[in-house]
Amino acid sequence: MRRLLLAAACAALLAACSPPAAHEQSAQAPTYPISTQSRDLMELVNATETVTLRTRADVATNADASIQPEYAPLPAAQTEAQPATDEMSAQDAGVTRIQVLLDRAHYSPGVIDGYDGENVRKAISEYQARNNLTVTGVADDSLLETLSARDSAPALVTYVIAAQDVAGPFVDVPSDLEAQSRLDRLGYESAAEALAEKFHMDEDLLRMLNPNADFARPGTEIVVANAGGDLNGSVASIVVDKEAKVVRAFDANDQLLAFYPATIGSGDAPAPTGDFEVRAVALNP
Repeated sequence: MRRLLLAAACAALLAACSPPAAHEQSAQAPTYPISTQSRDLMELVNATETVTLRTRADVATNADASIQPEYAPLPAAQTEAQPATDEMSAQDAGVTRIQVLLDRAHYSPGVIDGYDGENVRKAISEYQARNNLTVTGVADDSLLETLSARDSAPALVTYVIAAQDVAGPFVDVPSDLEAQSRLDRLGYESAAEALAEKFHMDEDLLRMLNPNADFARPGTEIVVANAGGDLNGSVASIVVDKEAKVVRAFDANDQLLAFYPATIGSGDAPAPTGDFEVRAVALNP
């Protein structure tokens, strides 16, 4: 684990990773309001105080089984064109709310998808350790209660799709890595993917919360995660923990400002070890 000394540009980069909350970005009136179903889903997540853990692996294993948790998961999107499936109904409202609250506290759980997973547990463990809580790494009712007591803002809010959200350019990204290397950049493939990234969400969760929404149409009102927000301080240094595969940002007094899970190097291209000064930042390299 080594420290990276940052230039001011790197602080700006971290701020870019935490966009303003959704309600601050969506002041215009919708031309196409959200459906009653989407509003009900939003209100369900915002009011949920109970957690039932479920991973994507659990859903895949029980794809043909009847899942009957003690607490009702997010209801499935029920339309003739898109029938309900176990996967669509598997996201947990309590875990979704915990993920958003952690993200807004700058303990990133990775993508907000409504499932339990390794990145969620990393963020929870870090949050617990930094807030004098028993470190379990488990998303449970007591954690949700603690997070909610410290942040009363809703986990999900509405957002009106703007013209710049759908302007692109969007690209077809090939699966072959060599072919990807020949692209000018690995851009988004659709407006839905870009919107999901903008609000730190998994695209499946975005679509489940907004059944039949046209994500390519400006003026469409959708339900999104109320994630992100500005950091409460200026980043002075970053610690890249290669063993734990996490990144921590600190202020000049060594107070933690942000925590992120990260993919750090590989066997073929290992990340270097040492102290480094960041001299420049290239966006969309």
